[in-house]
Amino acid sequence: MTFFIMTLSVSLHAQDKFEFAVIDYNPSYRLMEISINGTEYKKVKVEKNEIQGDADVNSALKEVTKLVQDGWELFNTNTVAGSTAAFKSYIFYLRKKSK
Repeated sequence: MTFFIMTLSVSLHAQDKFEFAVIDYNPSYRLMEISINGTEYKKVKVEKNEIQGDADVNSALKEVTKLVQDGWELFNTNTVAGSTAAFKSYIFYLRKKSK
């Protein structure tokens, strides 16, 4: 029993700590919102000429690429659709190990 508790204790302390970021992008509204680790937030208005249609997520993918190049890892994505085609949000979840 003592061995089990010691093993559990070591494994809990050995877990990696992460910072998290979320990019929420809606091409129809040309709006991208970026939250980083509970401390930073920015709202980015995407220029109309940068979007080819309601499913064009290239602007968000550029932001994801920048974060990946800065050491972040994309670990999940999601798409949220509203009652109209105008509300479709693409969400990207990223993380990186804390220093």
